[in-house]
Formats: sequence, C-alpha cells, structure tokens
Amino acid sequence: SASVDLDAVPAFRLLAHDGDRFELHGKGLELPLDQKESVFDKLDGFDEVRVKLADVEAGPFSVRSFAMSRDDEDGDYRMVSSGTSSVARVSSYLSSGLPPFVSSLLAGVARGVTGKAANRPVPFTLDAELASDNGAPRFVSGSGSVAGIPAGPLAALLAQSVLSRI
Repeated sequence: SASVDLDAVPAFRLLAHDGDRFELHGKGLELPLDQKESVFDKLDGFDEVRVKLADVEAGPFSVRSFAMSRDDEDGDYRMVSSGTSSVARVSSYLSSGLPPFVSSLLAGVARGVTGKAANRPVPFTLDAELASDNGAPRFVSGSGSVAGIPAGPLAALLAQSVLSRI
C-alpha cells in the first residue's frame, strides 16, 4: 500500500514536477528493477520532500525501513535506511544493463570469488546525506555498515533502486 500527498499553489505546477510538498508513505511494495540514474529529477522541484517506506523490495535490496527527507528546495536529502542484500543480488543488479555474455561473466566471477557466501543476506544500515546532481544522487557525507561496500556508493545505489519508480 502507498499514499502520496502533494501540495502546490497553483496546482498546475504539479505538471512540471514542481510544488511545495511531496510526501509518500508506503509498506510492502515491490519496486521493479530500473537503473534510471536521475532519480531525484521529479523530486527536486518540490520545496519539502518526505518519503517513508517499510518492507520494500527494490532492485537488489530487501529494505526494512527507508526514510528520506529534504526541508528546502536547495538543500540536500537525508536518507536513513536498513535492510539486507547479498553480493550476488548487487552484482546481478549492477550488471543487468550489460550485454548478456558480459553480465553472465560478471555474475560468475562474483559467485566464484565468494562461493556460497554470495547469496547470504548481508545486513546494512545507512545514514547519509545525498545531493542531487541534475537528478542523479551524489553522496555528500554519512555513515553505514555493510560487508565490504563503502557507505557512499551503497547510499547512491539504494536511492537509485528505491526512487527510480517514484
């Protein structure tokens, strides 16, 4: 389920993805894989942004909680999230836009390097500040814990996975 609340005066501003406030609450959503890079392009026009999601499947992530906010249109986004993924799921996601032969080679390398561990759930927690570079997420600062993946690229990838269908 999901609910969206939009505010804009005058209302026709919404046609250009511009407004005073964008608020989204959701639970139990499955967001299809999409590697769109400009995930903030529809949110950047809003002065205030609030997104709260729980129990979401997004790209390679099983997201327990996802909260993102921005208090003014020129500010950065703050994202706090936790959940699980795996080396195999992230590898598959990152290689999905490549030609099939190259994609299968990369997936094989990930499995070969890590063996059965490639499919083990790896928990993550993130608290990050993200900027929008023409709609694309850019890590500014933050912290997180996930096996071997720095917080910056993980935060940008998670934002891309979750927000690409908004």
